Amino acid sequence: MELTALLVSPMRISKPIQIDFFDSMRAWKRLEIVTIDPVLEAGAWDLWSGRPDKNWSLVDCSTFVLMNRRGLTDAITSNKPGSTGC
Repeated sequence: MELTALLVSPMRISKPIQIDFFDSMRAWKRLEIVTIDPVLEAGAWDLWSGRPDKNWSLVDCSTFVLMNRRGLTDAITSNKPGSTGC
């Protein structure tokens, strides 16, 4: 979901190209698309509301919660170093 926002702005990739890209990406065997469940959503809302000092989106927070669940510490991001993270 976050990547779609990046492709729209600031990259300004046309919608047909985005659709083709995501259709092909969703077919990748090594890519897991995680859908949000009620527990993950609740954790994201808790993190988002508990950190008013951060300008994180709810998508960012759901990613942070999921990464924490899976013991992941590194992510590919277009954010500036130090601007996000738990």
